[in-house]
Amino acid sequence: MNTRLSSHKLKVGDTFPAMSLTTTKDKELSIPVSGAKFTHVQFRRFSGCPICDTHIAFPVADPAKHYYQRVGVEKSYFASLHPSALWAGIVGMTKGRFGLRATGGPFSLPAEFLVASDGRIVAAKYGLHAYDQWSVDELLKLTVSTSADRFE
Repeated sequence: MNTRLSSHKLKVGDTFPAMSLTTTKDKELSIPVSGAKFTHVQFRRFSGCPICDTHIAFPVADPAKHYYQRVGVEKSYFASLHPSALWAGIVGMTKGRFGLRATGGPFSLPAEFLVASDGRIVAAKYGLHAYDQWSVDELLKLTVSTSADRFE
């Protein structure tokens, strides 16, 4: 059962909404990142999630889901029941990530965006379960192919 948090999903070619955020380590972060060719923006279930926090550089807590709503992230009560999500949760817990404080709730689905320096979305993915995300290899291929497309 999927429940919409917002009626507008962002897509390739849209402008990513400018955001100024504070990470869970009190670092100020603006999106898109000034001077960066691309910014990879990931929306995960919650800060501290044993599935999601295995590869987040600058986690931002958003318990009220304001940012999630701005980009059309959905939620699902079955997000964690997919076999790859269950396995990722077990791996995360073996690394000491137990997610005991699911601030904002554990039901959000993931979403991620590759944002160009001008704020334009060059790739977007809305996950179907808790661990449905780009692999590092997929992300690298996206940056290479997008760079090639921009300069042809």
